[in-house]
Formats: sequence, structure tokens, C-alpha cells
Amino acid sequence: NDIENFQIDAAGMMPLKTRSGTVAKSTGLFKTVRPQKVKFLGSFQKPDQRYVFFSPTIGTNVNDVLLLGFALYNRTLFNQPFTYEINPMYSFGRNAMAGSGRLKYTYVSPQSKIVLEPQIRYRNYAGFQNLSPELAIRFPQPMKGHGFDHSTYFSYHFISTDQNGLPSIPAQYEVFAGRYSLEKNNYIGAFDQATSIKATINYLSNLNNFSQLYADFNYSVEYRAKKHIDFRLFAGSMLQTYNELSPYFQLNTSGSQDITMNNYFWDRGVQTKYAAMLRYQTDGEQGGFRSYVPLSANSYLISSQVDWDLPFLKRISVWGEVGFLKESEQAIYGLGLGYQLIRNVFEIYLPVYGTAFGGGLPNDYRSLQTNLRFLLNVRQQSLFDMADNLIRKQ
Repeated sequence: NDIENFQIDAAGMMPLKTRSGTVAKSTGLFKTVRPQKVKFLGSFQKPDQRYVFFSPTIGTNVNDVLLLGFALYNRTLFNQPFTYEINPMYSFGRNAMAGSGRLKYTYVSPQSKIVLEPQIRYRNYAGFQNLSPELAIRFPQPMKGHGFDHSTYFSYHFISTDQNGLPSIPAQYEVFAGRYSLEKNNYIGAFDQATSIKATINYLSNLNNFSQLYADFNYSVEYRAKKHIDFRLFAGSMLQTYNELSPYFQLNTSGSQDITMNNYFWDRGVQTKYAAMLRYQTDGEQGGFRSYVPLSANSYLISSQVDWDLPFLKRISVWGEVGFLKESEQAIYGLGLGYQLIRNVFEIYLPVYGTAFGGGLPNDYRSLQTNLRFLLNVRQQSLFDMADNLIRKQ
């Protein structure tokens, strides 16, 4: 009669994937229901308690100007099967509610041979709303560096916007997205890698209006400590299209239009005219041109880029690129310098030669300044997703 709880592995010695359900009360109807606690930021998982965490959130972009809100979530520092995130925010630029939310379930098969992650997400930023059911299927390797990690991803996006003056972007549209990828990383340390190989095949379709299929291949080698040579090859084709199709849904040379709205764009839709640099943000996708050559391909697009980290200059690289598309009679190309604030996440590109300058060098300082571009490759995901991605690569 003195026993209040039964607990499996009370000392915490067993390598359990989750400790949910390891504690049961000796009396009552709901013996395995754990008490709920509200806590700031986060905590380690405890088998006898459930947590709801909260934290303030802040954001910014051209349309919203300033976003303030708070997040509620149940995610601990260790993964668990069911997680949720609710992040209501207020947009001071639009004087309207904004924010995001997500429900996600993770199933890991015996021996961890397959991981299923269905989820549903909602995002409302910069006057764009995106509701998307999604499914990720991963086939992780038991030992990193021994074979490739395979993954498949499916999503369907219901997107609408209340922004006026965007003739190339419909007020409402739907997009199906599918992606298959394989990846192999041979890591030396926690963040440095000797070689990296990644290949993806992507399919996007509006069902009635367009469909596009494209693939890219990335190879990176560390030729000396923290110095890399990167190679990228992209090839894409419009499988279904028509002559009047908006460039927004075509293949693009200077980065994608992000029609599924998974990336963060400071000036989505190019609303502002007061800062030329904001017009030239790129996500490095599709054609991936660092030079600002705003061409759209309604047939096919092939491009390639090479980056070389200079051996004796920190964060500085030299890059070159070339591309081919039906809409251009000649090949498009460019050469320039790069500055890596955060490698593959936040980089600045300075083109110095190529198609952006009429096939040669810039005429004056202004033409050089207006072609300055930056890569901001920050997916609209939580910090937990970023941590998961990093952990998977270890």
C-alpha cells in the first residue's frame, strides 16, 4: 500500500529511444498519464513529467517590418514521437496576425532502418499563407561514412497571398512537391568534413498548369584544413508548360522563386525599392547563379558552379559559373569573389566578370555595386530541426 509509482529503468541506464510510458501510478484510472508542467525555454526529458515550454519570438522582413510573439512547444533536447509547435506573432508592418504552427509524429522502425515523419505545417509571414501536409521517409545508415543516407520527401502546399501589386504571383495556388536525395559525408570532426556528396531529384507540379523536374549534384572536398573546393551541377526541364506561364513558375537562373515558400526571403516578391541589395538575395537553388542574370527557362536549364576557398585568406573564395537555356542564344557565365560569413548559409558574392556586365568587366563602380548579391539559405524551420539535421550528419 506504500507504493505510489512503478518505473522501468529508474536509474536511467537502458538506452531507450523515449522514456514515455516508463512510469505508472499504482492507483487511479489513467496510470501512465504524466503531470503537465509549464517551463521557460526547455529542459531535459523526465520520465515522470510532461512539459509545455514557452519562449518569446522575434522576426523581421520588409513586409512585416517587425514580428513579435511567443512560442509554445513540447520538444525537449531529446527526440520524442509526437511534437508540436505553436508560434503566434503580430506583424507591425501589416497590422495583422502572423506566425506558424506544426504537428509532427516520428516513427523509428526496429534497428532504425527506416524513419517516417508525417507532419502538417502552417506559416503566415510577409502576407503569404502556406498550409502544407508533409511526409518524410528516411533510410539512415547505421554508421556514418559507410554508404549513403537515402530520403524521400512529399508535400502539398495550399498558398495564398494578400499582397497587391505582384502580377507574377497568383493570389492563390497549389503545389505538389516531391524530392529524393542521397547523401554521404566523411567527417573529420564535429563540423569539418573531408568529402561530401549529395544528389537530389525534385519534382514540382501545379497539376493543371505546369510541372518541372530537376536534379542537382554537389561534391565538396577539403583540400587543406577548413579549405574546400565545391562543385555543383544542375539540370532541369519543364515537363508541362505553356507560352504564357508566369516566370514565377519557370526554372530560374539566379536562384529559385521558392514557390513552396520553405525558405526565408527578406523581401519576398521584391516589394522594396530603397535597398538594391535586397533585390538580389538568392537561395542558391535551381540555376544557382551568383551573378544577377534574371532569366527564366520555360524549356530546359543546365548550369554548373565551382567554388575554391583561397588557401591564405580567411573566408574568401573565388567562384565561376556557366549556364545554358533555350531562351538565351549564348551561354551565360560569370566570375567573382565570395565572402563566407556562415558557409553555405550566409555568403556574399561580388561578380567581377561575365554576362551580368554585358559579357565583360563592369563599366563603373555603380554597376559593380548593384550586382552585389548574397546567399541566405535559412529554411523556415525551427531550431530543433536545425539541431536534428546537424545530429544526423555526425
